[in-house]
Amino acid sequence: MNHKRDGICKSYGSFYESFLNIEKDCIENYKENEISKEIYLQLFKIHYFAGKHSKYFDRGKNHSISDIFQDIIAFYLKTFLGNEYHISLEEKKEDIQPDILIKRNGINHFLIEIKTNIGWERESLKNGKFEDRIEKASNIFEIKKENIIYIFESPGNVSKEFLEIFYDKNKEEAKKIRPQISPYNHIFPLFYSTDPYYMPDLRNINIYDEEIPNEYILSISEKNIISKFEEIIKLIKKT
Repeated sequence: MNHKRDGICKSYGSFYESFLNIEKDCIENYKENEISKEIYLQLFKIHYFAGKHSKYFDRGKNHSISDIFQDIIAFYLKTFLGNEYHISLEEKKEDIQPDILIKRNGINHFLIEIKTNIGWERESLKNGKFEDRIEKASNIFEIKKENIIYIFESPGNVSKEFLEIFYDKNKEEAKKIRPQISPYNHIFPLFYSTDPYYMPDLRNINIYDEEIPNEYILSISEKNIISKFEEIIKLIKKT
């Protein structure tokens, strides 16, 4: 094999191996929102590199990062939940195959569905399909309905009305009180915007000519946080 070309498979292997480098930690060891900001930086840079690849490789559409987003959330759950928790992905039972199943001391405890893009399922927020799936998953996995949540990467692609439930665009901050009605009380959008391609402040420059500094990404992370990952960890531990 030509070793000038084997960087593709080597880098791909390193990418997957990075998810295995789990060192148990506690969110209490970090400043407020520090872990959420770290996740934001990871997603921002993944979108950045995907966009850069598409531009210079003449790819008309970016690669989907839905599975990567799922693995990132699982990675941080595995890091910040104790040894009594076991996190598995895509574990199927009957005709339900949740993205993430969390067991505590061997017993089904929490279920998380991951969404980067709700797409054609937008109407399911209004027609009861979300509630139906939650009810079905609750019965099949024997998990309390309040322990079944959806984590959205961003709510921006759903609708203006949906965004306003969680985020005040004028103030550039999350709403102070989470929604209490179903299905919105089960939904946790993490960030307002994670893809630099769609950010107005970056639109007028060629963002792919040189890498965007981490300092800049972290500086905008605070205003982009909607649901704190730290609060999700606390929710899982509390219930």
